[in-house]
Amino acid sequence: MKAVVCEAFGGPEVLAVRDLPDPPPPGPDEVQVRILARGAQYVDVLMMAGTYQFRPEPPFIPGGEGAGEVVAVRSAASSPATW
Repeated sequence: MKAVVCEAFGGPEVLAVRDLPDPPPPGPDEVQVRILARGAQYVDVLMMAGTYQFRPEPPFIPGGEGAGEVVAVRSAASSPATW
């Protein structure tokens, strides 16, 4: 999969598009979503700069909101209406 990765604290120049391994299949009562769009908010900019109270150590993938399609389900749910 491709991902935009924050490789160090800083501005937009620290972002790089990288090929990463595909995630493992979903665990019990989990779904797997193929992210098609990801939003970056002010909090993400602060995290990239290393000035937010939560500071993930680089490298990390910024963006706390996303949109996509469910590609795998592993739960008792049998249809989207029961998720």
